[in-house]
Amino acid sequence: MVVSQSIRKSSDDYIWMKGEKVIVLDYKFGNKTEDAHKRQVSHYKSLLKQMGYKDIVAWLWYYYLDEVVGV
Repeated sequence: MVVSQSIRKSSDDYIWMKGEKVIVLDYKFGNKTEDAHKRQVSHYKSLLKQMGYKDIVAWLWYYYLDEVVGV
């Protein structure tokens, strides 16, 4: 598996890959700044698409708020 340098340097807490399916789960422990966080995870999704992955699901998990937001 080849992982982009941009993704490898990211602070994603969980990236699961199987075949062409990818699940990205980005844990957040600070303040909820949903727009900025969505842009960040959308960038990861874009990089994964460039790498050839077709089925990508991404989530933000605001740990202390116990809230999950799809991206």
